[in-house]
Amino acid sequence: MLLNVADPRSTLLFILVSILISVAMVPMALTSSSAPEITVPVRVGPRDLFRRSPLGVVGVAVAGAVSGCLFSLGAIYADGEGFTTFEVSLFMAVAILAGCVTQLPIGRISDRMDRRKVVIAVCLLAVFGALGAWWLAEVSRLAFFALVAAYGGTSLTLYSLSSAHVNDHVPADEKLGASSTLILVNGAGAFIAPIVVAAVMGVVGNDTFLPLLALMHLLLAVYAIFRMVRRAAVPGEQKSPFVGTPPGTSSSGELLGHAADRTEAVQGSSSIAHQLRT
Repeated sequence: MLLNVADPRSTLLFILVSILISVAMVPMALTSSSAPEITVPVRVGPRDLFRRSPLGVVGVAVAGAVSGCLFSLGAIYADGEGFTTFEVSLFMAVAILAGCVTQLPIGRISDRMDRRKVVIAVCLLAVFGALGAWWLAEVSRLAFFALVAAYGGTSLTLYSLSSAHVNDHVPADEKLGASSTLILVNGAGAFIAPIVVAAVMGVVGNDTFLPLLALMHLLLAVYAIFRMVRRAAVPGEQKSPFVGTPPGTSSSGELLGHAADRTEAVQGSSSIAHQLRT
């Protein structure tokens, strides 16, 4: 929303953002919490992780792909559609803030039922939001932004859901190593997808942005249904319980160490905390 404070072509906004980042680091630097003592994690490669949880790994990759496209191409799409500077900023802000609001409730729901069903529901709702916004962009700006919020509120939970699903299939001593591998997989998706989507937009047209996002979610939903046919759900007693973010937590590493000490997975809010801090 700071795009509306000054001309985005000037250096003022870049300086302002730099100052805000510096200010945000002050409470982190003043914290009295000590760094957690974590042993060297067991290395878990992408192939091994995929063998244990195919849907989780694919879901993390798709989460990186769709979020990478939104963050890197969203403003370009909105500008190409003739949006004003305020509307461009609102487009990005609505999607991101909606994702922040829905992370925790959806994470809690997934702890209480088959996570794959939640992934499917989230993907289908994201498809509805993206296609609905695409269809109503020129009809009603209010409806457009409402559907963008629906899209962001569902799509941006995929990383947390997918990584939690992986943790359901990984022993406690390998969770930290698995987390680092998932970050690499997520980054690969965030790097490759925007290049491909931007190329398609350049050839077919700027208006293909939202349908392409919808297509990626639809493919993930289909794959999740396929995995449900191939493998039974993780029994409730074997799922790692929900771990709330403890007060004073200064890093996702502390969450992981705290969970490992209790032989519990970092699910729900811990995955969410890691994503939001990232």
